[in-house]
Amino acid sequence: MQVGQMRKRIFCAAALLCGASLANAQGFGSQTATGQPLGTYFSNQGYYTSAPGYAAAGPAAGAMPSAMMPGAMMPGYGGAAMGYPVMPAQYGYTGYGYGYPMPGMMAGLPAQPSVPMTLPPVMGPELSGMPVVPEGAAIDGGGADILGPNKHRFWINAGYTLTWVQPQSLAFPLATIGAVADGRSAGALGQPGTLVIFGGNINHNEQSGLRIDAGVFLDEARVYSLEVGGNYFEQTGVNFAKESDANGIPVIARPIFDTSTNTLSRGLNSFPNSLAGGVRVDSQLSLFMAEANAAYNVCGEGWSAAALLGVRYMRLGETLTINDRINALEDAFILFNGFPVLAGDVVTDFDRFRTTNNFYGGQIGGRVRLDGSWVFLAAHGKIGLGVTEQTVDISGASTWIQSNGQTTTLPGGVLAQPSNIGSRTRTVFSYTPEAGITVGLKLTQHLAISAGYTFTYWSHVVRPGKQIDGFVNSTQIPTSDLYGATQGATRPAFNFNDESIYLHTLQLGVNFNY
Repeated sequence: MQVGQMRKRIFCAAALLCGASLANAQGFGSQTATGQPLGTYFSNQGYYTSAPGYAAAGPAAGAMPSAMMPGAMMPGYGGAAMGYPVMPAQYGYTGYGYGYPMPGMMAGLPAQPSVPMTLPPVMGPELSGMPVVPEGAAIDGGGADILGPNKHRFWINAGYTLTWVQPQSLAFPLATIGAVADGRSAGALGQPGTLVIFGGNINHNEQSGLRIDAGVFLDEARVYSLEVGGNYFEQTGVNFAKESDANGIPVIARPIFDTSTNTLSRGLNSFPNSLAGGVRVDSQLSLFMAEANAAYNVCGEGWSAAALLGVRYMRLGETLTINDRINALEDAFILFNGFPVLAGDVVTDFDRFRTTNNFYGGQIGGRVRLDGSWVFLAAHGKIGLGVTEQTVDISGASTWIQSNGQTTTLPGGVLAQPSNIGSRTRTVFSYTPEAGITVGLKLTQHLAISAGYTFTYWSHVVRPGKQIDGFVNSTQIPTSDLYGATQGATRPAFNFNDESIYLHTLQLGVNFNY
């Protein structure tokens, strides 16, 4: 019996020694400031200690570790055994594990020096040297979402444009045909047989052109960018001509309101058996636009937006020229500078109205873009605020070419006379709103094609047709019977008559990004 009890005691002592060694090998043991043994254990609910004076009691069956009182010990729960990571030493705790001591670990065993595990400090991108990308900035993750919002350093877009400019209005008809029955008043407005053959509006139809845009991001986060762009439009022309036959049929005339007699009148270009001739009208239009902007860009998943601030320049130039040619078929049917024009002589004249508009201003605006895997939709709006420099240049002259070769030229045609001839310039406040929409198809990571529409409005521009004054004192017209007399109001007069215009533009483009 004694031998049996002795064996049991020896076995228990050995078990205690093995348990203590195992606990110290796993780092569970540590000491208090007074040298007393202290065990610290962690769970997902908190931490628990074992020190002298605390009872070593396990929880009821099925109880969670959070049910334990601080200092209690649960046999059978070990951090390593349960797969929990170690707790870094810098947080003030020593030892391993989030669990509880394994079986055989009891408070009061001799303490052994613990060997705490020290993990490396957690490093952010600022400390590690990695680039820091602000929230909202774009990161090129590749994949199918190519050419997404703000994913490239620079871009260039080039496209073919087709533009319709608002037709030009004429303040007064430029040419008529008349009936012989109306006699010397044939072709004058208000006569029964008079028909206007050129008047109303001048429509230049569509204009081909080229649009180029380019931009570059200034920072790695793709927030700030600089952009430039411009439209070049092909110069277009409208031509009209009407000629009589060799006998002067039909009657072709240039209508006016004669202020010397206060009646509707005309200048004849042809009349049966007396004059043969005709009229030609030429209208030219040229247009150019350019802009430069600084942009603040933001983007998210599948979208981007930008606020724009920049400058804009626009130029519109137009010329309207009316040419007359008269071949005398009989003597003295018309006069030139008071002298009779003889059969075989030729008289020519022209009126030219040239206008130029230059807009200089700042602009603000914005744009948004939605991106899918292979398509995108974009819209923009801008408004330019500034000044338009308006220039109107009016010129005209008449020439008598006699059959003997002698030539005489005098200032003034029909609608351009000394009273309104000259060049004038003024500057006025102006604004130019613009809005557009574009859809595109992504072909590769760097290449896309697009189609779009843009509407542009420009306030306070001068155009040739509105600078015409149809009230003319015939005493200034070299071919008038009253040339050189002094009677009636001095007309035509000059006044700046401005208006607003709009443009519709369609564009087919190629977009390159890198």
